[in-house]
Amino acid sequence: MEFYEMLNNYYDEIFPFSESTYSFIKDQSPENAHLLEIGSATGKYIKTFQTDGFKATGLEYSKIFMNDPYEMVIGDMHKLPFKKESFETVFCIGNTLAHSVDRNEVHKVLYSAFSLLKPKGSLVVQTVNYDRICANGIKELDPIETPNVKFERYYEYADDERVLFKGVLTDKKNNKKQSSEVNLVPVFYEDFIKASSRTGSSFVCFNGDFDYGKFFKNESFMTVATFTKP
Repeated sequence: MEFYEMLNNYYDEIFPFSESTYSFIKDQSPENAHLLEIGSATGKYIKTFQTDGFKATGLEYSKIFMNDPYEMVIGDMHKLPFKKESFETVFCIGNTLAHSVDRNEVHKVLYSAFSLLKPKGSLVVQTVNYDRICANGIKELDPIETPNVKFERYYEYADDERVLFKGVLTDKKNNKKQSSEVNLVPVFYEDFIKASSRTGSSFVCFNGDFDYGKFFKNESFMTVATFTKP
């Protein structure tokens, strides 16, 4: 089963709307900004930005999320179908960036996303902190539990270029289990530093969460990188 097909019916329950995530991205966005979310899934952030008076567009690879229509473009983040300097803010969250073919593709996505920014624009990227995961050999993350489902998350390591992520979803109503696997590219702190240099970003700011917590390379649970265009 395709990974996100398994999660489709429970996606917003497992990954609910986060006020701190929304506020963080909104803080980077000027009034009347046009925002793009890369990997918009069910569109919960796009819809909220639109409700708050922003122009917002989602890019989503999987057509399974089209059952709840919003301002969405079906496309691939490795071939972004937008003109350069079209957006004030671009954001890519929820570990979307790790769904790349290889590390070179990770850098290309960051470079291409940055090119979509207007001057003074911001690119916000959030991933699981793979520096922490790989340095500590972490093979299992804490499960996500809701009243209806339990989502277990496991890692297997091939090398520094690839990890196998396995998700096990249990429906608590009938105790039915589904599992699916997907290969991911672990995105490291150094990847963001290299991308910043290549893009010509005036600077890249790191946080360990969306509450502006300090980033600790081998301790923080997530990496939030914010690039600013000159």
